[in-house]
Amino acid sequence: MGASDPDGDSLALGIIEADGGKLLRIGPEQWIFTPDVDSTRPVVFHYEVTDGIEAVEQIAHLKILPDSGNEIVGTEGDDVLLGTPLADVIFGGDGDDIVYGRKAADVIYGGAGEDRLIGGDGDDAIHGGPGDDILFGGSGDDVLFGEDGNDVLYGEDGNDVLDGGSGSDELHGGSGRDVLDGGSGDDILYGDAGDDVLDGGEGADALYGGNGSDVLVAGAGDDRLYGGAGDDLLDGGSGDDELHGDAGKDELNAGAGDDLLFGGEGDDVLDGGDGDDVLAGDAGNDTLQGGMGDDRLDGGDGADDLSGGGGNDTLLGGDGEDVLRDDQGLDHLDGGSGNDHFVAVADGVVDEYRGGEGCDTIDLRNEGFDTVVDLPNASLWIADREEARLFSIENIVGGRGDDRLIASDDVNVMVGNSGHDTFVFRSLDAIRNHGGPSDRIVDFEPGDRIDLSRIEIAEDGFGSQKLFFAGAALESAEDIGALTFEHRLLDDGGEETVLVAHLGDRPADDAEIILDGWHELTAADFDLGERTIVEHA
Repeated sequence: MGASDPDGDSLALGIIEADGGKLLRIGPEQWIFTPDVDSTRPVVFHYEVTDGIEAVEQIAHLKILPDSGNEIVGTEGDDVLLGTPLADVIFGGDGDDIVYGRKAADVIYGGAGEDRLIGGDGDDAIHGGPGDDILFGGSGDDVLFGEDGNDVLYGEDGNDVLDGGSGSDELHGGSGRDVLDGGSGDDILYGDAGDDVLDGGEGADALYGGNGSDVLVAGAGDDRLYGGAGDDLLDGGSGDDELHGDAGKDELNAGAGDDLLFGGEGDDVLDGGDGDDVLAGDAGNDTLQGGMGDDRLDGGDGADDLSGGGGNDTLLGGDGEDVLRDDQGLDHLDGGSGNDHFVAVADGVVDEYRGGEGCDTIDLRNEGFDTVVDLPNASLWIADREEARLFSIENIVGGRGDDRLIASDDVNVMVGNSGHDTFVFRSLDAIRNHGGPSDRIVDFEPGDRIDLSRIEIAEDGFGSQKLFFAGAALESAEDIGALTFEHRLLDDGGEETVLVAHLGDRPADDAEIILDGWHELTAADFDLGERTIVEHA
């Protein structure tokens, strides 16, 4: 509809009426006509043209095509285009357009300009084109392409696919299982509700998984990833990235670069990959792997498993009963509070293990060489080479070689493992329990020995340096200082053999070494130095 004045006066349209549908004024000289559903009869518009003094009534006609969908083409200006209830193809063309597809599966092309494109109901495909566009998928499983420009895409309801294209885009998945691809540029992606897949693409991107079990892939660039609620998978890719698992059982893979990883709540798995990384398990029973580079791992709360990988790493167990695994490089391992487990490795450098609070264990079961664990002198030797300094560690698990395990003055539990092992007690303080728990040898086997040669009984004022077998009762004060053994049956059906050092005339003065299982000990099982052995019949 249009008109012109031969005198050049400005004209205006007014009092527009139409049959067969609804007419809505949306701005100065702008209306939207919505035909009645299934209507195919011609539509007659009644309107008037005025120059402000006189008015002329006019009539215009519109033909509606039946059931075939529509192709709607905008102008080079700023258009407002409204689709039909059918499947439309709408071209906005140049200009800053507003397009609403309404119902059915529409295809919308915004064209050049800063457009506002709305899919409405149905499974729509929306192309923003050049310019900074805003796209709304509406309900249905929609596909949105931002293309060129800094675009904002909203998937809304349904399982949608959003592609930002070039430029720094902002993508919102909405409800449903959505797939978001930021494309090139520095993008921000929000998965929102549902189990979503977010791919930042190139650039320094920020990815937020939201609710649901999401997959976040950052790609190249220095990215920030937040898993949100749910069991999420985060992949930092190359670049110096920051990964947050948040709630749920998450898996964080940082990839290359100097990265920051935070597990958050839940039992998480963190892998630093290449680079000098910082990993924090936070709450939960987490697994932290530093990978290559000089990494810092902090298990936080819970029973965590920490492995530094290659490089000079620092492992902090934090609260809970943690496992700290040494690896190649000059490493510092600190168990923190809790009963922690240190897994040693021979790498040719002297590492540092600190047990901290709790009853902590050094574990050599993976080593096939002969080892010496000297708790009083705080040292670990593997194949005649010092491998670690040991502090506040009480228990020992030996390797597969012939090990020499030396107890400290604390209560120690020792496991020799395979090989002919020697369990060494250097002083009475090493076996005196003062009524508390006793030192224990878990797997004493034929070929193993108990070394008591360094215990100087005479210096403690005892006149006897004798070893008595068969557990005979002491008959006189001369027998003070003797060592006997006895067998015990346990409430759970197990058995143990107890070596008793008689250090006074009261049972409370005695010290014990407990061997798990039933053992008929002989002199061959001991290294006594020059002590006298007296066997009771």
